[in-house]
Amino acid sequence: MRFDDLIKKAIIEIKNENFLKATEYIHLAISEDDNSAKPHNLLGIIEEINGNLELANNHYRSAYSLDPTFKASDNNLKRITSFYYVFDLEEIDFGETIGKQAPI
Repeated sequence: MRFDDLIKKAIIEIKNENFLKATEYIHLAISEDDNSAKPHNLLGIIEEINGNLELANNHYRSAYSLDPTFKASDNNLKRITSFYYVFDLEEIDFGETIGKQAPI
């Protein structure tokens, strides 16, 4: 399976709250491209949803360090470190337009 397909499948699984399957896809994506920020951003999202903000922060920072131009990790990092942070699933940036398109 190609990297982009693995990322799309991981996003779908995260949105369906199937975090174990999403994590499997993410790890496969990392094995395809270990220099991409996208898998780390998705791992951060899973940790954030599960309430592990410190781990989410670490993953978002890892994603940002791999690719500072990848806006999703920057957006998520700024959001969870804000003094006014309140968890809102709608505010999470998956870094893909998949969330704005018709379901796959």
